[in-house]
Amino acid sequence: MIQILHIEDQLDHFELARLAVARLPIMSYERAENVEEAVACLRLIKYDLVLVDLDLDDSAGLDTIDRVKAEHPESIIIVLSNRDPEEYGMRSIHAGADDFVPKAELANNSLPRIIRHAFARRDKLANRPFATL
Repeated sequence: MIQILHIEDQLDHFELARLAVARLPIMSYERAENVEEAVACLRLIKYDLVLVDLDLDDSAGLDTIDRVKAEHPESIIIVLSNRDPEEYGMRSIHAGADDFVPKAELANNSLPRIIRHAFARRDKLANRPFATL
């Protein structure tokens, strides 16, 4: 069972992503509307996965990834953004994210596969047996 924190200021984007991952074994799926709220959540709970929007009221761009990594470096971070994937995909990975997903792709059900692959990569790097999600 995984615990997910989704940092998203747009309720409709949050709901779309929540529906996209509904078939995963989720213990909790919580929302933080900005980075300040997310940092407070990360100090209380060790989330397995953090879904990050790059355009928030109190943080813009890759700074959001830096703040999440600083607070909880063990969490898998997947960026969900409307920003150009050609420009921000690799920049997000270099900043510490595990993957980048354009928000336009949330409706095509690729997010659960992307999440499973991120957990498998993390398990392989840590020399652990693959967890089944």
